[in-house]
Amino acid sequence: MSSHVTDQFEEINRDAQNYTFAPIQVTPSGSARCVTKAWSVSRRENSSAKPRIVEEIDGTLRCGCLEDINRGMPCRHIQSITGGAFVAAQFHSHHHRIEEAEICPV
Repeated sequence: MSSHVTDQFEEINRDAQNYTFAPIQVTPSGSARCVTKAWSVSRRENSSAKPRIVEEIDGTLRCGCLEDINRGMPCRHIQSITGGAFVAAQFHSHHHRIEEAEICPV
């Protein structure tokens, strides 16, 4: 992964510390979508704000904020649940690519 991606991931993990989570029951509609676990994630400072729902689907965590889909890496809500762990499956495959670079002597 590039240093840009790891820098972003570090920032997300710092922000994730401002959130708290609690497990919630999987709804029947969630079960129909193959959800096996679910959490309610709230900001520590603003408990009146609407919480985000994070669901585990086929072993991958997905968040209602959709940042994980749009950015291709876990969002702060997901990282609050994982405790800041690096889980390669949470990153889009384009972040996994390592291009061969030709090094030319100068």
